[in-house]
Amino acid sequence: MYEDDSLEGIHVAIQGVGKVGMELARLLVEDGARITITDIDGDRIKKCIEIGKECVEYVEPSRIYSVECDVFSPCALGGVINDSTLKRLNCRIIAGAANNQLESERHGEMLSRMGILYAPDFIINAGGLITVANEYFNGEIDVEGLRKEIGKIGERLLDVFKLSEKIVDSEGNQMSTQKVAEMYAIERIEKVSRLRKIFIP
Repeated sequence: MYEDDSLEGIHVAIQGVGKVGMELARLLVEDGARITITDIDGDRIKKCIEIGKECVEYVEPSRIYSVECDVFSPCALGGVINDSTLKRLNCRIIAGAANNQLESERHGEMLSRMGILYAPDFIINAGGLITVANEYFNGEIDVEGLRKEIGKIGERLLDVFKLSEKIVDSEGNQMSTQKVAEMYAIERIEKVSRLRKIFIP
């Protein structure tokens, strides 16, 4: 969809600038992106605008869905992609930190048909779970191992996107990235379960 990894000039609309959304805003501004933010907390808004005054714009919460942007990034509540908001979206990609962004699986299918690329939340947000697992299995955080595993998140997303493009139904519709991601996750879980049966008596 984009020819290089540069964020220079990319416009991202961030819904919610709490701990994660604020850090996302900071990183985006540092890399040359332009951002539009919304939040119900006035102090958070002021703090975020201070990050990069010339690169940050604020809109009321109800207007964030219709902001014309490259990426819409839900970083607050779940279920924000639904029948009502889908009609208002004006983006090419949805990639955010909120959990359960789709109100239902069919909304993932609708995004696919609208030509909006959706980064499934349980893959893009796997860093937290990976960190917990890393500490649990190692007794402490293995920093190098953690970086390596978190670094694979982008590769897994690309795998999901590519599979979504390849798998089509009888009507020629692509399988949604959400559905592909669920299949991908189930396959990985089943693989681990098989290995546990082999190596753990």
